[in-house]
Amino acid sequence: MGTRTSPASLALRCCKIGVLFVFGALLVLGDGSLADFALALLLGLIIGTVSTVATAGPVAILLEKKYPGAGRTASPRARRPDVRTDSGAVV
Repeated sequence: MGTRTSPASLALRCCKIGVLFVFGALLVLGDGSLADFALALLLGLIIGTVSTVATAGPVAILLEKKYPGAGRTASPRARRPDVRTDSGAVV
């Protein structure tokens, strides 16, 4: 089974690209303290993203080893066995 990209994840990526573009424009077009501030924000965004990716994987593996199957949810029928799907009712 391949990985799926949720719409929220895709929107977040587009938002990050937009922020990178704005910070880059401030860095190039700004002068003096504005360019320095844009550089600090740009570095913070890049370092924060890399550190999140670097720590999230090992933490997810550790939690999966400690609590196997805890992140998986049951199917809707398994959660609500009293709901009949063959009744023909429109919900």
